Amino acid sequence: MVIAAVKSAVVAIFFMHLAHESRLILIMVIGSILLLATLVGFVFLDFFNRPTSHAPRMHPGRGRRRLTATCASWRAGPRARCPCRRARG
Repeated sequence: MVIAAVKSAVVAIFFMHLAHESRLILIMVIGSILLLATLVGFVFLDFFNRPTSHAPRMHPGRGRRRLTATCASWRAGPRARCPCRRARG
């Protein structure tokens, strides 16, 4: 990975002539690299802070059946009222 970074730096500096550009262009290039690093950092933060449990989420009602992908409780969380329950009446 270090070799790829050095190679891309050499290409940018010499073959794209960034060494001879104005400061505004250099600031834009550095800002783009920092933005990319920030976004990749957010991806890693999200990935490493996810729960490790792979247990299936269960329906909050009686019977404890598995939630389906169309169930509103699956998307809204465990305390949401599920429309797939039958109305009592």
